[in-house]
Amino acid sequence: MSEVQIKVFVQGPSWEQIETLAASPVDSIDQVVSQLLPSDSERSEQRIFLEDLPVAVNGDLVVEEVLPLSPDGTQFEPLRLHITRCQSIAVSVRFNGTVRERPFAPCVSIERVRRWAALRAFGLTQRDAGEHVLELCADGKRPDTDIHVGVLVDDNCGSVEFDLVPQSRVEG
Repeated sequence: MSEVQIKVFVQGPSWEQIETLAASPVDSIDQVVSQLLPSDSERSEQRIFLEDLPVAVNGDLVVEEVLPLSPDGTQFEPLRLHITRCQSIAVSVRFNGTVRERPFAPCVSIERVRRWAALRAFGLTQRDAGEHVLELCADGKRPDTDIHVGVLVDDNCGSVEFDLVPQSRVEG
């Protein structure tokens, strides 16, 4: 009988793309991370976050103990990790001339930042919030919603600034 392989998606500061790894359910988080960072000294300098959790996790955790389950509980969803030296990222969002700021864990998705900005920071309705996206102030790019905010800074734990802007509308 073949052992179940779990997909692991890993992101980190300034990484060009999401790394995809395979893990056994009984592997430790450190064993998974060692596929990308083979040296103990490299790993010792890094914090490991599970997606959307505000604190780093212990590398001794076992993969199957932290895996998201499918809605029916019969399958494992992919594990999503973020590796960084940073504990938090200073995020600011500008909308209609007003700026709101708060720190986020580096593993928080752009979608969660967008929802915070639209719904909590600026009080948009659900409908209006759904029609807005985050755009980087520095270059006008719109990061994918599944990208972690920590990818947008270097490993020196900087800050990131967004504009909350309307999505393009196709009219015809």
